[in-house]
Amino acid sequence: MLRSLVGSEMCIRDRSKADYLCIDVDYAYSSKQNVLATEPNAEYCLHQEDVEDHKCFEACGASPFQSKGITVYGKCPSKYSTVDKVVTEEQCPDGVTNLRYCQSTALNVTIATKGEAGVIAMV
Repeated sequence: MLRSLVGSEMCIRDRSKADYLCIDVDYAYSSKQNVLATEPNAEYCLHQEDVEDHKCFEACGASPFQSKGITVYGKCPSKYSTVDKVVTEEQCPDGVTNLRYCQSTALNVTIATKGEAGVIAMV
């Protein structure tokens, strides 16, 4: 199998069968990592696991953003099936700047604290 990317089209070729599979792809880039956006209205999510306390923090917004302490792209793993707390905050896309300096680009980010079902954290 050979893969090639030309413009916004990605092609996969099987040498043994001389078959081609081509798809159009759209890209959205964050400053931390390259992220492939498959849907234009897809929700952008970051998560961070706290393995010691059996928790996962999941932050989601309508467009790419950064958040201190929540840096891994995607939603929390499925083992975190209970939602302990949900908070929606307005923030700047860089996660640092004060809101008064980014009023035109501010976005709502929903932060969910999730836990593992049936696990009791020892305090």
